[in-house]
Amino acid sequence: MGVRGLWNILAPVQEYRPLAELSGEIVAVDLSIWVCGDISTNQNTPAVLKLYLRYEFPQGNLFFRTLNLLRQNTVPVMVLDGIAPAFKANTILHRLTSK
Repeated sequence: MGVRGLWNILAPVQEYRPLAELSGEIVAVDLSIWVCGDISTNQNTPAVLKLYLRYEFPQGNLFFRTLNLLRQNTVPVMVLDGIAPAFKANTILHRLTSK
């Protein structure tokens, strides 16, 4: 679901580091961003039954992104959204009905 304004809050402490610098580290990956990114960047291509195996340069997909991290001795921990809190019910309903 996301946190409104989160990236603005984190902007003062953000760091851009080469992936190689994360070797030996454990990193959290927002799995929904990877999955939604795979779907949205490939809307104009024919459907592939095994979405997780499709490779689209330069980003790749879930399988190849994970493989790339593991090859660099980086351990990815996939993070998923939990159940939306009750106070977001109206927002969710609005999103569903506005499509």
